Amino acid sequence: YSYTPQLIMKILTTVTLLISLSLVSIFPEAKNSIATTISKTESLPQNGLNVKGLNYGYLFDAIYSGRFIDMPLNSDSPIFASLYRSYLNNYSNKCGAYLPSTKVEITEKKCAQESVTTNGYGVEVSRTCTRYVDVRTGYFTTPENNNILYKLRNVQAKDGLRNVFKIVTDRNAIGSLTDDARTIQLLNEDLTKLLTINNCQSKAIQRFEKNLIRFALNKQPILLDGTVKEAKALSANQNFDKLANDLVYDHSRSWAVNRFVRNSVNGTKVYIDNSGNPEELRAAYTFDGWRGRTRGTVRITFSNGIPDCIYFYDYPNTCRTANRRIVASYLEGNYSK
Repeated sequence: YSYTPQLIMKILTTVTLLISLSLVSIFPEAKNSIATTISKTESLPQNGLNVKGLNYGYLFDAIYSGRFIDMPLNSDSPIFASLYRSYLNNYSNKCGAYLPSTKVEITEKKCAQESVTTNGYGVEVSRTCTRYVDVRTGYFTTPENNNILYKLRNVQAKDGLRNVFKIVTDRNAIGSLTDDARTIQLLNEDLTKLLTINNCQSKAIQRFEKNLIRFALNKQPILLDGTVKEAKALSANQNFDKLANDLVYDHSRSWAVNRFVRNSVNGTKVYIDNSGNPEELRAAYTFDGWRGRTRGTVRITFSNGIPDCIYFYDYPNTCRTANRRIVASYLEGNYSK
């Protein structure tokens, strides 16, 4: 491909509009024997959510039944951001009458003013938005859902430039972008059907939305029997270097330019809460990038004893989801020394 400035601008526009890049692979089934410590809510039947005839019925059923470990995407992925927004739009259309009186309108940021730079021949070489405005969409949702959507959008906005670099440097990424655009279209069609074949006020849809929110917030799911499984107490004698290495490596597979050096995390500092449980890990790692071999830093935070967010030094306030299979393995005691 020949990447002219005009083509790069078109790619950037496409990425911004579709908010899409690559899905993560689906992993095989894993064991789950984490101690149940949270009270039961209300159990639901196995097939309480009707997903018949949907392209991504397996995905919606995994959300509904709390099988987050089988989800083929993370909460910080562009596909999930699109799925979440599509659900809110479709619920507003189909079930808006059941929204609470505290509902709020979803808005979108649109560019109101641009700065265009041209070269000596009058050819455009760059275009930058200098002023944004909030535009009403006509869709409504709860304040909680609106706040979560805002958080998901912020993550995708920060990833925009990284995604463009990935497309420019990886020829296969252009085909992936097209595939993901189709995925987003099918997900939107499926969500429209989901709220047609299931009653808006059904317990199944209520559970689906509760788990959708919990997935977005990196919380443990509500299972079919109404329980939420949290971590049992683990000894402090864990191999946190290996845990940090595995979590960073897993996320590095989505990096656009930098390449993580395997097993380069060491000297991990562990911060303990008042109960003796880890609440944060801090470590350094090595990666190869445009400036050669470089050291970076990472923070891994815990919630109720469970690794939930990864914060890299270049995006220190952006939560990257900890891989749920690695987390499950950690909770099974597989990182004990």
